[in-house]
Amino acid sequence: MDDKYFSQTANLVLRTFDINTVLADADNSIGTMSGNGAYLTWKNINLRYLLGDMWDKYEYFNIELLNVGRVAPTNGGLNDDSISMSIWLSGLSFLDECYSVPRKLKTNEACMGLIQLNTNQNTGTSLFGKTPSTAPFRKDKEITDITINLTISAKVNIH
Repeated sequence: MDDKYFSQTANLVLRTFDINTVLADADNSIGTMSGNGAYLTWKNINLRYLLGDMWDKYEYFNIELLNVGRVAPTNGGLNDDSISMSIWLSGLSFLDECYSVPRKLKTNEACMGLIQLNTNQNTGTSLFGKTPSTAPFRKDKEITDITINLTISAKVNIH
């Protein structure tokens, strides 16, 4: 295979189910969950192990958000509203800092995309923007915590 068209990859799957089987606050050896699953941290991700020989070969990497999944709601009290949320990732040494307007400072976070969560059982989750969403980061700590923060961007009534 021609190396010109080949790139090495490693897969990292972050599942809320590994932290807690229900969307309730939790703190255990795998990670933490709060805000009904809107703030999630997976603890002690070993990047050297995950990346294998790429860790020694490269100084910079890309992380991509390929897809988002969710379980259909089972609560009969939900309506047909749709909530747009931005997906913020932290815990890696991102090359580009984001400016936070409310906090008036630059943060070491990456906005990995915008999702639309439909609260109706018959509809699903949509991922908007460039797919996959990519954020470059530099090699830093071998072991790190990775956090995903889902921030409500808009609530749209789709009746």
